[in-house]
Amino acid sequence: MTILFKAVPHDRRNCPVSFPLPADLNTDKNYALKCPCGKEIPCQICRRADGVAELFTVIPDIPKGAEVHFEIVEASATKELVTVKNGQEADSYD
Repeated sequence: MTILFKAVPHDRRNCPVSFPLPADLNTDKNYALKCPCGKEIPCQICRRADGVAELFTVIPDIPKGAEVHFEIVEASATKELVTVKNGQEADSYD
C-alpha cells in the first residue's frame, strides 16, 4: 500500500500525522513507512473502537511543494523506543 504526502503550502519538518487504513490490516504486526530512498520511518498502527485501523507517525522532512510517496511495509526489526531507568535497573517499552 502506498501513501502520498504533500507539503503544501509549507515545509514539513518532524510533522506528526495520522490517517485511517483499510480495516483488514493486521494490527498485530509492526509496520514502517518506507521512503523512496529506502529508509524506514517507524509508525504505530492501532485499531480504533469503531474497528478502523489508524496509522500514527512523524514525517521528518518534506520541502514546501513536494510530494512524496511512502510504502507501508512490515518493519524490518523492532527497536527499543523508550528505556526507563530507576537506579541500576532498566526496563524497555515499545
